Amino acid sequence: MQVEFLKYISCMVFVMILDETLNHSVLNFLQQLSTPRGEPVLVFPDYAHVCSLQNSSGLVNVISEKNITVLDIKGKNEDAIKSEIHTIISLKLDAASTSDFHSLSQFTKLANDVGIRVDEDDKECTEGYSLANNVIEILNSVTPTDAKAAMLPLQGPDLWHKWVSYDKASYHRPNTENVTVAHFNQTIEQNKEQIRQAQYNSVMHSTPMMKCFIKGLKSSVRIYFLQWLKLLLDMQSRKTLPGMRMEYDRIRAELQKLRRNGESGMSTVENFLINALKKQNQEIIDGSVGLEHFFRELGQMYEAVKHHTNQKHAVDCYPIIMVDILNHGYPVELMDGDASHVPITWVSAVLDQLKRCHDGKKAFVVSVVGVQSTGKSTLLNTLFGLQLNVSAGRCTKGAFLQLIPVSNKNCDFVIIVDTEGLRAPELSCTEASLHDNQLATYAIGLADVAIINIYGEAPGDLTDILQTAVHAFIRMKNIDLNLSCHFVHQNVTAILADTKLRFGEKTFQDKLNEATKYAAIAEQCENKFSSFQDVINFDETKDITCFPGLWKGDPPMAPVNSGYTDKALGLKLSLLELADNRKSVVCFNNFQLLVETLWTAVCRENYIFSFKNTLEVTAYNELDAEFSQWSWELHRKMLEWQFEAGNSISNCPSDQVSIMAEDCFKRADTMLQETYTNLVQQMAIFFESSDRSETLAQWKSRYTIRLQHLKEDSKIEAKKQCTLLELNRERHLKLESIKKHHRQQLLKQITDLISKEKAILTQNDLERKFDEKWQLWMAEFHTEEYQRMYASNAKIEIEICNVLQELLVKYESVLLPKLQCFNFSLKDKYELVMEIDPIRHFSDPDKFQTVSNDSGVVYRVTAFFGFNKDKKSENMAKHVKKISDELFATAKIEFHKIKRNFRNFDRSYAYDLQKKFIGAICTYNEVNSNMLTSEYIVDMAITHARYLTAKFIKLMEEGRTKNDPLVSFKGLRSTYLNTFLAQYKDTSCDEVAARSLCQLLAVAIEAALCEILPVRITDHMKASCASFNQKKLFKVKILQDLAKRRSFELFKIYLLDIKGSFEWWAKQYVRELWMDGRQLKIFAKSIVHEVVVEIYEALKTITIDKPIKKWLEMFHSCLSKSLKIDLGEMQDMIVATGVRSSSTFFLDTITEQLRLEEDKIIKLLDKPTSKYSDITTWSKSPHLLLCDHLVGCSEQCPFCGEQCELTDSNHVLSGKDHFIHIHRPQCLGRYIRHVSKELALDLCTCSVESNHRFRNHDTNKTWVPYKNYKTLYKTWYISNHNPHEAPKYWQWFVYQYLDKITNWLGAAPTLIDHLNWGAVSEEMALASLSKIYKTT
Repeated sequence: MQVEFLKYISCMVFVMILDETLNHSVLNFLQQLSTPRGEPVLVFPDYAHVCSLQNSSGLVNVISEKNITVLDIKGKNEDAIKSEIHTIISLKLDAASTSDFHSLSQFTKLANDVGIRVDEDDKECTEGYSLANNVIEILNSVTPTDAKAAMLPLQGPDLWHKWVSYDKASYHRPNTENVTVAHFNQTIEQNKEQIRQAQYNSVMHSTPMMKCFIKGLKSSVRIYFLQWLKLLLDMQSRKTLPGMRMEYDRIRAELQKLRRNGESGMSTVENFLINALKKQNQEIIDGSVGLEHFFRELGQMYEAVKHHTNQKHAVDCYPIIMVDILNHGYPVELMDGDASHVPITWVSAVLDQLKRCHDGKKAFVVSVVGVQSTGKSTLLNTLFGLQLNVSAGRCTKGAFLQLIPVSNKNCDFVIIVDTEGLRAPELSCTEASLHDNQLATYAIGLADVAIINIYGEAPGDLTDILQTAVHAFIRMKNIDLNLSCHFVHQNVTAILADTKLRFGEKTFQDKLNEATKYAAIAEQCENKFSSFQDVINFDETKDITCFPGLWKGDPPMAPVNSGYTDKALGLKLSLLELADNRKSVVCFNNFQLLVETLWTAVCRENYIFSFKNTLEVTAYNELDAEFSQWSWELHRKMLEWQFEAGNSISNCPSDQVSIMAEDCFKRADTMLQETYTNLVQQMAIFFESSDRSETLAQWKSRYTIRLQHLKEDSKIEAKKQCTLLELNRERHLKLESIKKHHRQQLLKQITDLISKEKAILTQNDLERKFDEKWQLWMAEFHTEEYQRMYASNAKIEIEICNVLQELLVKYESVLLPKLQCFNFSLKDKYELVMEIDPIRHFSDPDKFQTVSNDSGVVYRVTAFFGFNKDKKSENMAKHVKKISDELFATAKIEFHKIKRNFRNFDRSYAYDLQKKFIGAICTYNEVNSNMLTSEYIVDMAITHARYLTAKFIKLMEEGRTKNDPLVSFKGLRSTYLNTFLAQYKDTSCDEVAARSLCQLLAVAIEAALCEILPVRITDHMKASCASFNQKKLFKVKILQDLAKRRSFELFKIYLLDIKGSFEWWAKQYVRELWMDGRQLKIFAKSIVHEVVVEIYEALKTITIDKPIKKWLEMFHSCLSKSLKIDLGEMQDMIVATGVRSSSTFFLDTITEQLRLEEDKIIKLLDKPTSKYSDITTWSKSPHLLLCDHLVGCSEQCPFCGEQCELTDSNHVLSGKDHFIHIHRPQCLGRYIRHVSKELALDLCTCSVESNHRFRNHDTNKTWVPYKNYKTLYKTWYISNHNPHEAPKYWQWFVYQYLDKITNWLGAAPTLIDHLNWGAVSEEMALASLSKIYKTT
């Protein structure tokens, strides 16, 4: 079949005949080889010798009969043979007619005729061709130069290119001070929005060609369709582009000739040629239509639709299709070569789908950078077997990504990034420099290894490419990217001379060092980098490969140089070895992030902060989430230890308190060390196994130290707890001594009552009799000794009054007369309210005139509440009243903080609170030119002192009530009643004793429940909801709920005191989740059951028939870590029942009675009046445990008030400044403009790079440039490279509550319509939170 096929398609057939092959079968073959268009040409090495052979007669006859041409090459050199062959072919061509020539498509029919199967005849291939041909037919319906504009409109200069120009402008501040950043950004966004709307409208009316293209993509023969379309488009380009390029070359030649002749001064002719050259270049661009242009249009369709709506749409399948295409070996365009821009929404969607497709897989990224037309694509084709376009001129435009699966122990794929050539002649010097720097930085930044391709040894080319590449390497070094580089030096002259090659490498290294020196100066890091070795780990013996020329001779007929392919193989093996030895390679998840963030950095011309912060923030968030779990584990262990230690110390005898406290501390130390060791192991596994291990490595030592500090802090806290528990135990022993005395008296009185009662009484009579006596006994109960253990009301009043005089000594003349007539004897409740008297409380209003006309200055109106200094005295009372209210609100928050650990009144409590309050008033007054009189300060301080007195008295009364022996005895009335009844009736002592013991146990079980339940609830909340695990997620949840509640007052609390707001919201969430009681009851029942089971186990452990006191001691010892039980009280109560030893009946009765007590406790949960109805009122409430773990650093930005986002509350001590990634408008930090009094809407990130100034109470009334903010706020870092546009959430908030914010701050009406913040819906605001806090 092959011979038949060749016979029909060939005009000429050359047959080589050797002496040894001459036989009968050869003659038959020659006879069959005759074609309709002629006989074959026989080539003999020695024709005369062949004719002399015995079996040659048949061959000679055939030659003579058919007039076959014979070529005898004996004794002829190569040139002579070529000449003869050329003559034979020429004669044949001259004699040929048109019918002798056939196209490749005609060969298909010939192949079918001879029985050869043709791929193109397959159904799938035919269908793919038909779909592709439909596209080409539509393309041919318009002129080549109009094809893109007519059929691919979304990517043209009127839409996509304009959008790109606006987008690039948005990354830079306006050049004029007259335009605010907010207004400039809003104008840019409006223009971009209009273009996207125009694109969306175009998508809704897609061109016929794109409809056919999309139909082909969605078909089952997608790959056939694309291959056919690529071939047909290439054929189309071969028809149209050569003529255009010839015209371009002609115009350029004329321009060069004009300049060589010194006629460039003839501006008219020169300008005409320059314009003609630009026009012709644009025609080439317009007429060049490839597969990438269709994909580019597809990407713009996707971006336009996704910008317009988030609903499901037909475009949602496009990224899935592109990933399938990528997996089949087609490249995906990363950077649009015509617009020099990355369509980041489209590219991210494709990479996101790629990540889903290859979940968990890793890739090694190789990029290539070099001057135009130096063989970059050819090199990649040779290295990896690709089919990138290669030919003279600008073949590749932009940057393309291609995926290659590999069998490698360290990675699953190699990602190839092919880029367009640098130094494009059609770009101006300025454009070329910017374009080349952006492209080189982007390509090198994406790669694990960057191949720098250099062609020849032209000094200019070498210097340019090295300078550009080294700039990019320095930028990547500054962001700690771990990459490698390899220099490929093609077409060098000394390729075979080892000595010269080594000398060439030394020269090359010198040029690299020189390029590094100049690049470091330009990047302002000359002190850091002086040689290329400082920038990257580089070995000139391994990382430079010198290639010979690709062709061995002159193309197109020259063969490929085997030396080129040998060097390519060596380079490929070297790259794969590098992938094997690399500690970590990029996963698809990280690569997507890298593509996005690096492009943003390139657009901002900021190659350090934007990319570094965004890339690291993902890894940091991952680490922070893990550390949150580790720190909670340590904290939870500490809470469990505190519960056990509290019980152990509370249960120990009086002579062993110190020993037990020391033993508990040792247990804490052991527990902390074991937990710490386990967490360090978990941390090590996390750092080793994470996909971002290289990025995370920089924090490993810091977080190890942080965990160690957490352990040490916990150890110190454990020591404090043991000391406190020891003191409390000693105090409790005094209290127990009082209670023991009364208890013994009470039991004696019960015995006396029984002995005096001779009559036989009914159950009701007995209970009535007991109640009568009980009332008398309780009335005679004296607790004077107990009361002396607590500070008296009079002492509290005296101490607070003394502190007040000490702190207000400066205002003594005003204070003393007021104190003499002021009554501190107060009721239980006193509200912080004070009437404002303008006559007594205000100074001259004229003191507050402004002195500056600079519109670029802002000031914080007050540390607590806004005050408009232009208000006259008739309005001042209203504003200062609000100031007072804010001061009082802060005072309430400060008092609430000390309640949690309050035991007994101490003078230091009053001193700290009063000092803060009076200091805040005086600071405010100094900042505002002493607008308030001394009388106002004294009145405020006295009002606050009265408030503290009332609150402390109330706390003391609550403490007395809680531990009062009388209250304790009243709670045990039923126990004493049972003892009385048992003794009177002489009933079973075991039953009464068991009932009494279980009642004591029930009290202890409830106490244990109150300790364990909050920890269990907190642990469950953290495990079941991510929002309770990380600070930023909790903040997002709060902000979402703030928006839904629509309460400006709640917003205001959040803005003023984020830490207090955290606590308030945590309380609300605990109530929402647990107040219905169902889940709470499940947890409580489980805890109670666990404790009861432990009691059962203790009962089984202790042997029966022991003396009751001894048995109770052993029983108490078994439960000493689980329950807090007073051994003395237990022994007195049980012995009083008359039981003498533990019996089986006694233990069985305990078991039965314990079940009843368990049920009673569970039923208490259902009572709306019980303490379980609101667990947020407990001293150890889940919401407080949550806040302790979530708040972290609570410092707020001095300008916008946003909270530091770091979770380590002590990060400043470890040398890390307060930091916020995205700030909010400064008016939310209570700043207004100085002259106009309008709200300050700029972001801190913009202000710190502007010439604007500010003042607040920290500046002592002086104006300070924002650029010098570090002089005042040394522990703050505000990056001027973070986003310059207010987050959409805060745009929405400011617009929704503009009037209320204005009134709150006493600002002038502020117009913000031009900012278009009103276009931000609540849904958009809430959706933006995940972007602000990187929660997805």
